[in-house]
Amino acid sequence: MKFLLSSVCVIAVSLNCFAQFELQFMSRLIPDSLRKNADAVYRYNRLFIDVKSRSKYTITEERAITMLSKEASEHGTVVLVSDKHIKVDDAEVKVYDSVGREVLKYKKKDFEMIGSPVNDAFVSDTKYYYLTAVLPDFPCTITISATTVINSYVDFPDFYMASYDESFVTSHFKVNVPKELDIRYKAFNTKLKPQIAENGELKTYEWIVNGQTALFKEPNTYAAGSKLPRIAIAPNEFEYDDYKGSFKTWKDYGQWYYNFYEEKKPFTETQIATIKSSVEGFSTTEEKVRFLYKQMQKNTRYVSIQLGIGGLKPFPASFVEEKKYGDCKALTNYMKHVLKAAGITSYPAIIKSGTNAAPADPDFPNEGFDHVILCVPNGKDSIWLECTSKLTPAGIPGNFTENRNALLITENGGVLVNTPRSKATHNQWHSSSFVKLYDDGSAIIDTRVYVTGEFNEKVNYLLTNKSKAELKKIFINSFGLKSPDDFELQPLKDSAAGSIVKIKLAYGRYYDVQAGKKLFFPLRHYRLYENELQDTTTRTTDYQFSFPFIKTDSLTIEIPAGLKTEQIPSNQQIKNDYLNYTHASELKSGGNTLSLTAQLEIKQLQIPATHYKPAALSMLQVRKDAAQKLIFRKE
Repeated sequence: MKFLLSSVCVIAVSLNCFAQFELQFMSRLIPDSLRKNADAVYRYNRLFIDVKSRSKYTITEERAITMLSKEASEHGTVVLVSDKHIKVDDAEVKVYDSVGREVLKYKKKDFEMIGSPVNDAFVSDTKYYYLTAVLPDFPCTITISATTVINSYVDFPDFYMASYDESFVTSHFKVNVPKELDIRYKAFNTKLKPQIAENGELKTYEWIVNGQTALFKEPNTYAAGSKLPRIAIAPNEFEYDDYKGSFKTWKDYGQWYYNFYEEKKPFTETQIATIKSSVEGFSTTEEKVRFLYKQMQKNTRYVSIQLGIGGLKPFPASFVEEKKYGDCKALTNYMKHVLKAAGITSYPAIIKSGTNAAPADPDFPNEGFDHVILCVPNGKDSIWLECTSKLTPAGIPGNFTENRNALLITENGGVLVNTPRSKATHNQWHSSSFVKLYDDGSAIIDTRVYVTGEFNEKVNYLLTNKSKAELKKIFINSFGLKSPDDFELQPLKDSAAGSIVKIKLAYGRYYDVQAGKKLFFPLRHYRLYENELQDTTTRTTDYQFSFPFIKTDSLTIEIPAGLKTEQIPSNQQIKNDYLNYTHASELKSGGNTLSLTAQLEIKQLQIPATHYKPAALSMLQVRKDAAQKLIFRKE
């Protein structure tokens, strides 16, 4: 009997333990409301920050993520970052099946440690702890816990409690900080307030959210994270790599940053004399800046260097002068001192980069920047220089940094300013094609494309160092060309403000469809738009184009004697505050030559949400017009 009772107790304890795991991670217990629109569900999401001093804090992260389908399998890959200031103290990963049973367990020693790629474009001392967990069938759950020690900082990580495609059962953000240091905080896209407590010399902030459903992401808006509910925190005082500073205001931060871009002797007297003499023939500041900037573009190249103080302090101007390369900081610093040698004042500007990146908050000083450009004051219109680009003209930041706040680093501290918006005239694509059409529907097409601005950057990137098979895919997918049977591409040639590329294409069958004696040909050779405003639904966020532009597609078609014109689409014009579209057709030379010209101008970078529907309807008209066919009849 005693043995029997003991067995019953063991069984009861085992069932109780199993039940605990079942209740904790069993996937079928997730409510339907959290499954809706979600590929994954965070069973818990915890981030605890313990501030030790103005130069040190620890992060403890704990996450349990149930992956509902294969689309969420990316959560099975865990990456932790380490460098001279960041140390991964401990890490553990566990994997559970659909009923909550633990099937795998990994410790820090099981992570693979890899370095950053070191090549012609990237040099870094950052190391990564990398682990790809073996996952059972879906749904399954992964738990991740890690403790990281930071020994130098200027900022803290933000805490996100919502996401697109992911829901959250519970989110918990906690910050412990000495009262003498304290922190600043701000809630974005949420009204959630912290619970604040004090215990002796320690102050604690806590934010807790339960039952957050997956959010719907509208396409073509600001960068993904900008519209998500998040809590941002920032230090009042900090110390980075033994450099002490204050972050209470943008001015304070700029004062701390300024010394990084000051050099007593960046160049020799001979080098300074050479710089001065090179601009003696120019009368205006703008002319001098454009010349010196162009020289810098020709003689240097971009290499991302993340060594030492890495993301903040640039290498000296002498380094770039000798090596002929540098990262955004080094090239900006170099250009700053080149201009200074010519008697021109300029200021580095730190900024958040990327197409449609969210601007910095003027009311909440916080380090959210990842790039540096140069600003040259010039009366009412400053001249902006993107020193990492070999193609961007002086004065035009480009969509990588346009239309957002930048922090000028001046001798009087930081000054938050707006970068300019680009204009449609800055980004132009003009294609002119001569189509030699044959009576069997085959064609030889000679085309010349002239591009400026963002199109210049894109075309150079797409067409440089590509195989013929890769180029053909680019013609089809990026340019919107009908797939050619063969083609010849001439190398890009620089013009005054852009580039020219010539392409010769051969088509055994240029028409799309044949119906009896009728041949149906495409109305356009190049695509004028790239999936912009494809629906007419209402929006809650402003619509963001990648950049405003003017794009023209002109065709001159030589019609052979064996074909007769059956249908030419009528002329069209659509004009409003956001776009201007024209299409004109003209039959010339007694009906032997057909001229087709279409132009689309996107006038503004942004369409307010309230105006989206009428603008989308206009774009629908453009697409319908472009979808029409030219019809020729065989004689």
